[in-house]
Amino acid sequence: MFHRMRQFFRRYFSVNAVVLWVLNKALPSQWGRVTNVDIDRDSSDVSLTLDDGELSTELMLCGYKIEMVGDGQARLHWRKVVVQGGNKAALQGYFKDRSSMLIPIPSRFVVLVEMLGRNKLKSV
Repeated sequence: MFHRMRQFFRRYFSVNAVVLWVLNKALPSQWGRVTNVDIDRDSSDVSLTLDDGELSTELMLCGYKIEMVGDGQARLHWRKVVVQGGNKAALQGYFKDRSSMLIPIPSRFVVLVEMLGRNKLKSV
C-alpha cells in the first residue's frame, strides 16, 4: 500500500507543486497567484513569479531561512528582497520594514514535502 502511494505522489506531485499550493494560500490575493517557484539552496535564494492576470511580478528573497515556530506555523526569514515587474511599488512597500513572514503550514504538508524530497534524493 505504501509503495503504491509513493508511486502516485512521485508521478503526480512534486515539492514545487506543494510549495506553490502553500504559498498561494498564504500570500495576499491582491498580489496575484504564484505561478513559478525557483529555489536555489546553495545561495539560499527563492525566486517567485506572481501573476495577477494583467501584470507579472518577479519577487526574489535573498538569504532565506525557514524556522518552524509552532505546530503548523513556519516563519520565513530573508536578508534582502528584490522586486521587479508590474506590481513593484505595492510589494516593495509591504517588504520595506519586514525581514520575516509567518506562514501557516499544515503539518501534513511538511511531512509530504519531506517525503517527496527524500524520495527525490534516493532516486538520483
